[in-house]
Amino acid sequence: MQQYFVNCTENDDYALITGDDYHHIKNVMRMKIDDELLIANKNKVYYATITEINNDYVKVKILYQIKENRELDVAVTIAQGMPKQDKFEYIIQKTTELGIRELIPVFSERSLIKLDNKKQEQKLERYRKIAKSAAEQSHRQIIPEIKSFMDMKEFINYSKQFQYKCLAYEGSIEAEKFNLYNIL
Repeated sequence: MQQYFVNCTENDDYALITGDDYHHIKNVMRMKIDDELLIANKNKVYYATITEINNDYVKVKILYQIKENRELDVAVTIAQGMPKQDKFEYIIQKTTELGIRELIPVFSERSLIKLDNKKQEQKLERYRKIAKSAAEQSHRQIIPEIKSFMDMKEFINYSKQFQYKCLAYEGSIEAEKFNLYNIL
C-alpha cells in the first residue's frame, strides 16, 4: 500500500496532498476515489481513503491510526564521507530503509567531490527527496534528516552530542570486543 508524508493534526478528519505526492497519486499511480493509502505525520501513520481528486490536490479521509511502531528504539546517525559519482544517493536509500534518523554528508581531506554553496543546496534538496521517497517505500514513520554538508572538523564538533560513537574500520582490532551489540 502506498504511503505519503503529509501535514495534518491528530484531530483532523481530512488531509490534503499536494506537490510531487499529488502528481504521483494522480498521474503515476493513477489512483481513484475510494482507493486506500497510508499517510504519515509526526511519527504517526494513518489509514486513509481518497475522497476527492482535483487539479491542485488530493483530499483523503483519515479513518484510523495504525498503532504499530516501525522505528528503531535507538536514534542512529551516520556520517558518510562523500563518495564519487552518485553512490551517496544509494547510501541514502539503504540507510533510510535500515532505520537511521540522521545522515551527515562529510567532506574529508581526500573527498573527490568539491561543491560550491549553490551546488550543495541543490544536492541537499535532491538528497532529502530521496530520503523521503525511501521512507515512504519502507513505510517509515519519519523521514530521516539529511544534514548540511560538513567538513571533518565541523563533524567532530557536532559529534560531541552523541552518547556512543563507532568508527567503521576494515582492519582487525579484536572484532569480538568492538561490535555494536557489545557497545549498546
